Amino acid sequence: MPKKSRPGGPAGFTILECLVAVAVIAIGCLALLLMMTTARQTTARSNHLANASSLAESEIERLRALASLDFELFTEEMEKDPAGKSQDLDSWGNPRPDGEERERPWIYTRTTRYFDNEATPRIIQVEVAVAWKGPFRTNNVVYTAAMTKP
Repeated sequence: MPKKSRPGGPAGFTILECLVAVAVIAIGCLALLLMMTTARQTTARSNHLANASSLAESEIERLRALASLDFELFTEEMEKDPAGKSQDLDSWGNPRPDGEERERPWIYTRTTRYFDNEATPRIIQVEVAVAWKGPFRTNNVVYTAAMTKP
């Protein structure tokens, strides 16, 4: 006895096969979307880390140069803010002018502190910390350098 064929002909997909195919493609697209979101977050964190490191290194280098050229001027700056100074900076290292609202993203806070250790009287320790707010927590980078008194 011959087989009966479907009205549209023997070829084609059933609705169940189409639903399974759509489900597999949707799961694949969701996995790609999650991967892209994670990559974007990792890239943003890396950019912030690089900017913060650059801001901390530039302040350490500025203080090192100041200490080697004119140690009295370095000491005056250190004594002006003995507890340390804190600045809001943008990603290019520009400080926020006094009284300016947050029109631009002042996302970095650089804090410089000085430690005059009595155990080693010829060395002044300088700590530069740069912090920024991430989506879930505050992140920071801390650089420390030792300046030798002449």
